[in-house]
Amino acid sequence: GLFIAAGVAQTIITGTFNFLPATAASTTASGILPGFIQSIIGGAPNFAILIPLIATIIVFLMAVYGESMRIEIPISHGQVRGHGRIRGSVGKYPLKFIYASNMPVILTSALLVNISLFASVFQKLGFPILGQVSGGRPISGLALWLTTPNSLSVLFTNPLRVLFYGIFFLACCVLFSWLWVEISGSLNAKEVAKQLYNSGIQIPGFRSSKRQLYMIMKKYIPALTILGGLFVGILAFIADLTGALGGGTGVLLTVGIVYKLYEEIAQEQLMEMHPMLRRVFE
Repeated sequence: GLFIAAGVAQTIITGTFNFLPATAASTTASGILPGFIQSIIGGAPNFAILIPLIATIIVFLMAVYGESMRIEIPISHGQVRGHGRIRGSVGKYPLKFIYASNMPVILTSALLVNISLFASVFQKLGFPILGQVSGGRPISGLALWLTTPNSLSVLFTNPLRVLFYGIFFLACCVLFSWLWVEISGSLNAKEVAKQLYNSGIQIPGFRSSKRQLYMIMKKYIPALTILGGLFVGILAFIADLTGALGGGTGVLLTVGIVYKLYEEIAQEQLMEMHPMLRRVFE
């Protein structure tokens, strides 16, 4: 995961600060900031060149904010047996807002790539039912409409295509978010309730039962699954549409990887401090 984050970070840094021209025939720096400085020196400031950088910063900050959002459910340790546990210990069980992490965006992006691939295959077979492909890029048909619009100019030249792509992309993100939680086997409400019950955890003010835990988790997890999938889908869509450095999926992956590393370090420290938490995460 850290290799992916490092690769995306390199792309962002290069795209921002590279002072070398993109081609030998060009004299304009390929990096956003050097290119913008050149435009100022030339007497014609090109503010549009800053859009990808600004979009990258906004998406990055929104992703960090989304990763930090969570619902904290109060919990207590119902039974105390053996050594090393604290009688009457209480705590909070966090449910992340981006509950399915970045998997909805990853799976949706993979689906779109496969649609483009199959369009090329069908065209070679003489049945271009998904559209025409030229130079490895769709130029017509459904494949074109499901190709990521990597520029704001598409929003003005073909707004219906952007609208269709956006609706399809967000719908797939929500669908894959729900499927990932239900199929993974450890994230759905039933499995979370089972894990907590087997760890001797209960909700203060409610009787200790697996069904009661399930009913409480069912109030939050499905909603977080849908809203979290929609949230990361919107961020990825905006990042791709504005040409954000590293791409929408890349920025989200980087934030998710780094934030997960931070959480793992914090979790290790918490489990060393509090024995009750160790049973929850075992």
